Amino acid sequence: MTLRERVRAADRLQKSRGFKIGASILTGLLVIGTLITWIVLTTSEGGGGLTLPEGVDPELAAQARAQYGLFSDIASASNPIIGVSVTAALGLVAVIGVIWLGLGLTYLGLALAGLLIAGPLMLSDTGAGAGRMIGGVLALTMAFTALMQAARIALGGSRPVLSIARNVLAEAVRLKLSMVFVVMLIVLMAALPLLLDGQQPLRYRVQTFLQWATGGSFWIIATMVVFFSVGTVAFEQRDKIIWQTMTKPVAPWQYLLGKWLGVSLLAAILLAVSSSGVFLFTEYLRTQPAKGEVAGEPIDPMNLTEDRVVLETQILTARRSVYPQDLVDIRDEAVDVAVRDQIERERRQDPDYDPSPGELRMMRIDIVNKESLEYRSIEPTRDRYEEFVFLGLGDAKNSNRPITLRYKINAEGNRPDALYTLMMETPEGPLTPYPGRTTGLGFSHTLTFSPDFIAEDGRFDLRIWNGSVQILEDGRPVFVPNPATITFPVDGLELSYAAGSYHMNFVRIVFVLWIKLAFLSALGIWAGTFLSFPVAGLVSVGTFLVAEGASFVQSSIDMFSLTDYDGNTETWRVIAKAIADTVSNLFLVYSELKPTTRLADGRLLSWYEVGGGSVVLAIAMSALLLTGVYIMKRRELAIYSGH
Repeated sequence: MTLRERVRAADRLQKSRGFKIGASILTGLLVIGTLITWIVLTTSEGGGGLTLPEGVDPELAAQARAQYGLFSDIASASNPIIGVSVTAALGLVAVIGVIWLGLGLTYLGLALAGLLIAGPLMLSDTGAGAGRMIGGVLALTMAFTALMQAARIALGGSRPVLSIARNVLAEAVRLKLSMVFVVMLIVLMAALPLLLDGQQPLRYRVQTFLQWATGGSFWIIATMVVFFSVGTVAFEQRDKIIWQTMTKPVAPWQYLLGKWLGVSLLAAILLAVSSSGVFLFTEYLRTQPAKGEVAGEPIDPMNLTEDRVVLETQILTARRSVYPQDLVDIRDEAVDVAVRDQIERERRQDPDYDPSPGELRMMRIDIVNKESLEYRSIEPTRDRYEEFVFLGLGDAKNSNRPITLRYKINAEGNRPDALYTLMMETPEGPLTPYPGRTTGLGFSHTLTFSPDFIAEDGRFDLRIWNGSVQILEDGRPVFVPNPATITFPVDGLELSYAAGSYHMNFVRIVFVLWIKLAFLSALGIWAGTFLSFPVAGLVSVGTFLVAEGASFVQSSIDMFSLTDYDGNTETWRVIAKAIADTVSNLFLVYSELKPTTRLADGRLLSWYEVGGGSVVLAIAMSALLLTGVYIMKRRELAIYSGH
């Protein structure tokens, strides 16, 4: 039997139903058996539970048990059993999917070949990075190929929409433009883990990877979607290929819907490949020792390091944040009085002074900002302390999960060698033990405490002293101030608590990323219906950049002055502000979702926000596609000109 005949026989075997059933059962038993054996060996190594010495003070014992229960969730979330189990489940689903696609033996051969190439490199010190990159590229390529094959099977019907979508996927493989972006994505995802610094704290490595991997993959896929969606319509019109399609006959709505379905499905495949890689590698990083931990030792809830606590409570979570209440609101009557007083002072110098509405608004903003800055500043000898009030923490109180206070102070130009001591207390007792907590300047610190400090109505009162509190031998407290005034930035005080799981938050974020990509595909297809490829590409890219920066533009509009240095209103400024405000408002929902930032910061993206954003973008997509259908009907593309 020749080699070609052996290959054909193996192909017939892997596509047979009996092989698929047998291979699926064998793979499932192998993975489950290996996982159970590993879990038994892992759990048998450690003790577990809290053991207290005999004769310990009952009050101290109760506090120790409360602390153990409070932080046991953090320790269990970092347990490698969870990460390995999730990885094994995803791997099993993927392997069984490959088997039923008729690619079981093919992928097994590719995996063995990749192991023979990358394995020796990974065992060597000099080639370990190259070996891991080769393995990552091979794994991602195999996943992309399998998902493309599954998509072609799913689009196997004879309806015009499905046929056009299937042709779009085939075109994506043939077109050099799209394949360049696919290769870029695969190489990026495989190479990014090699750029992480193993000497950094674990929380920084995880956050950096989430930010760059998720954001980088989205921008690569989005750029590809914009150009490919434009090209798949514009090139067919330019090359008269659309004549063959529209004379089948195929209705314009079927043509555009099929194009959108194909591009959106391609984006979903690429996003699934990249997000799976991000998720699995993040779970791997999560099981690595944090700063202060020893590799191979179980994580003790009684001795959690700051690196581990920050990782699990600030990054790998879905947290909701609460900020202190401002003393002054821009709508308060006190602000009106301050504005009138300022106008009176100006009129003493210039009797004809008459501020425009824009100047009045800027006055109010300046007054509120000044009051807010004074509120967030604590002078060490005159003020000594300031009280901050946080409201709406009822859910945090009832969750019985750790509450995290994140704070940052500025002082003395944020000298790197300066250390200040802060004392924090609540009506329930001190948050920081005496004499206080040592704090560096200019960067964030975290403090984790029990929800018992929150009042029953969800109110949390925090008093912060600009200095330390020393207890004398006779029991009297003495305040020792810091050398200078401290200031909390606008976002320098934040309470956060877990309002959901990291895994479900990850799913929601990936879904939102796909919704954004689907919107971009509709935008590109719409532009391609009536513009040439260069112009349509420019319009689509410009719209994409405007949509991504809409929230930044909105936050900057209030600071944009409508007058020149002499106080005269300029027409071009009014027009520019009106245009910027209108355009940025159109894309504000798209921009404010910020899925990548929320994932890297561990912030909750709720189903309510996902639903609201999805509905708005779905309406926008429908409007673009319907407009494209109207344009195509008017252009009568399928009529032969006679030349």
